[in-house]
Amino acid sequence: MESVLEKIKYKEVMTEVDGSFSITMYEKGIDSEEVLNYKYELVVTKLGYLDYTFTNIIIEGMKICDIGEYMLIAGDTNQNGYINIDDLVSTNNNFGRDNSVSDFNEDGVVDSLDGNILKKNYGKRAKIEEYKMGE
Repeated sequence: MESVLEKIKYKEVMTEVDGSFSITMYEKGIDSEEVLNYKYELVVTKLGYLDYTFTNIIIEGMKICDIGEYMLIAGDTNQNGYINIDDLVSTNNNFGRDNSVSDFNEDGVVDSLDGNILKKNYGKRAKIEEYKMGE
């Protein structure tokens, strides 16, 4: 039997230059009440950055669900959820190269500016946060 999530299809995902985004969903063969009262998890990812996960998102009626503003943290080159020595070694190994994973400031080359970003974020972990309506 298909779960609610397997039946939901994304109609549109729009990401703006400033990083804001919207998701428009529609359902296929399921009751709209079932879609609206289901708990969702949203994982925001970007290559070279720590993931940010929101849990317990419940869409009430046709209301817009605003999760607020969050900054993804640069430095997780291997996408393991931690910024650690492996990420530092990877960035150092790509120094001077055009490497999109370690080029955290996206200036086209891995340099000391990217190293400084990684050092600033060293030791940080991916975040999981429970969504609270109206906060």
